[in-house]
Amino acid sequence: GKYHEAIAELFRAVEEDPDDVVAHTSLGVAFHRVGEEDRALACYETALKIDPIYAEAHYFRANILYGRGSVREAIAGYTMAIGLKPELIRAHEEPAPQDRLTDYSPSPAEMYRIAKPAYRILALNKSLETDPGQADLFKERAAEYYRLRNYAQAIADYTSALEIRPEDAGALHSRGVVFEQMGQNERALEDFQQATAIDAQRSNDYINRGIAFAQTGNYRQALASLTESIRLAPKNPDGYFNRGMAYFQQGNIQNAIADFSRVIQLSSNDEDAYYWRGLSYEEAGRQPEAIADYRRFLVLSKDARARRAIEHKLRQWDVSRREGASRRNAARDDRQRTDPVPLGKPDQDFDLHALIVALGERVLDSIWLGSGVDCYGEKAEELYAFTDHNRPIEGRDFLSITSGIRQTIQGDFQAFDPGANSPWIFLRAWDGSGFYIETNDPKIKERLKAQFPSAEEVDGASPPYEGLFLRI
Repeated sequence: GKYHEAIAELFRAVEEDPDDVVAHTSLGVAFHRVGEEDRALACYETALKIDPIYAEAHYFRANILYGRGSVREAIAGYTMAIGLKPELIRAHEEPAPQDRLTDYSPSPAEMYRIAKPAYRILALNKSLETDPGQADLFKERAAEYYRLRNYAQAIADYTSALEIRPEDAGALHSRGVVFEQMGQNERALEDFQQATAIDAQRSNDYINRGIAFAQTGNYRQALASLTESIRLAPKNPDGYFNRGMAYFQQGNIQNAIADFSRVIQLSSNDEDAYYWRGLSYEEAGRQPEAIADYRRFLVLSKDARARRAIEHKLRQWDVSRREGASRRNAARDDRQRTDPVPLGKPDQDFDLHALIVALGERVLDSIWLGSGVDCYGEKAEELYAFTDHNRPIEGRDFLSITSGIRQTIQGDFQAFDPGANSPWIFLRAWDGSGFYIETNDPKIKERLKAQFPSAEEVDGASPPYEGLFLRI
């Protein structure tokens, strides 16, 4: 407990050996114990400059950030730490080591998105010790490491799986995705090409990669991946549809029109293709063609909200002046897909706001965090202003903002009670089809089941959390 004396000794240690990562990290812990958090953070950052994969420095740094309310940044640090050393998920339960100062906490173990893959890795470690010849176990562990952003170990495990089963196209493709995440695009391409040589029908993998690139604004790689999907499956309309979307987002309207036209040739009743080709014609100033496509969309679509928007657009359209409603006012669900969108859709009135209202008064006193949000509505930009800049949202503000969100395609949201380290609820918008929910409050779970008959219980949540899925 003599932390000031400890600080003096540790200072001498780092002066004698400036590259001693353990000494720098222990010094950070000592500073944290005496309340000098800025100096503690500086020590951890020095340690990470020396060794960027020293797990405990990531962990202890995250503790301070978490205590300061920088929850998102803290979660990223915990994720990195546990990904590098999964055993840390249980460190707070073990006796303190004698060779260094530590600052273990139960916080990461309470974060289901970190804890679940970490515990699974520890279980897989035992299985692989008993039977190291199981390719599927290496693949499963690689996927868990990937979730925890330990890309080097994920690649090592996929490589081990491929040594056992060299013709596994799925493992090759997955390893390529990890290489791509690390910026090693040439090695990624080698794996993708080899996977395709083994299984030429993997065109949907290229579609999914193309969609992911487009969502991050990397249109060059998105177009390359989608073009490869078309080469592999030239009669699959989804490849053309998603490439058309990428061209549209890039501003290449003529190529977008060409691809949406090809979708219509292959699938003459594809309402999405008529909608987006109409939007492209409108963008290109070709109003008669846009009107024709919008009218065809009205014949095919059963989506009441989208129909109302298009009908309003056509009523208000002044043929002599293009000052009608902007295409944003008529923005329809722009989800990209690998499976055709069904014509009949359930009631779209249930969305994020209805779900938040159903949670009751606890919502108002909570702090909300959101990430990965894709939505539309008159308050979409207001929501993006919070989620894109990692800003917490007061419960009352969050309730107000969601009242102006018409559809939430994607996004993660979590709510914290004042002063709590763990969220009481986690919500994930699931590709516009519903919401996956985890909560540690049984009353909330029962309230949701009572108010939404479509609620389905889902196994797999880490106790004390329980999972539900609310289908739209």
